[in-house]
Amino acid sequence: MFSWRKGHVVTEMVEEYISKADQCLGLFKMALEARIKKGDCHEFDELAQKAHIAESTCDDIRRRVEEELYEKALIPESRGDILHLLEKLDKLPNKADAILFEVSAELLLIPQVLAKEFHQLVHTNCECFQLLVKAVRLLFTAPQEMRPLIADIDKLESSADRLEREVIRAIFASQEIAPDQKILLKDLVIQISKISDLSENVGDALSILVVKRMV
Repeated sequence: MFSWRKGHVVTEMVEEYISKADQCLGLFKMALEARIKKGDCHEFDELAQKAHIAESTCDDIRRRVEEELYEKALIPESRGDILHLLEKLDKLPNKADAILFEVSAELLLIPQVLAKEFHQLVHTNCECFQLLVKAVRLLFTAPQEMRPLIADIDKLESSADRLEREVIRAIFASQEIAPDQKILLKDLVIQISKISDLSENVGDALSILVVKRMV
């Protein structure tokens, strides 16, 4: 689909990036689930630290991809497409790391009365990212098969939006949560929901990229 000398090197590096981003979001999911189930626990701290390391590694890989493209790629258009895609993708591990830092720094605990709702919110947003991972992996091998996955990302993002509103309503309807905590929890819900928003944005970029390349 893409044309450049030593393109297989770039493909392998993009796959390396995707794998590490996938690991970061997986650790993010496990960390928040630990926070929901166990509250302030060592398990959350460990997983959050591992997610931070994975996010830093994503940055390192992205820089290596940029160097490879600028030094050896021959087609400027293809180079720009991949750089633009990585720039959008990189917002996802960055967001996951930032959310975990926010939870840790603000000593945020998830009220057990809302444990089920938060679990579903985290699960739905991370599932949206998982679909994106599959779509990006098809970019270099079977781009024609990406369209159904991108449609599924859009549907799941809409579900995540509905969940976001439902959880926020539940937070402010609860009589068991202090007013100051309600504000912090609302912001946490909004930030978690950005995982699906960002996934949808990357999906849109993939759609444009495939159409552009097939014209």
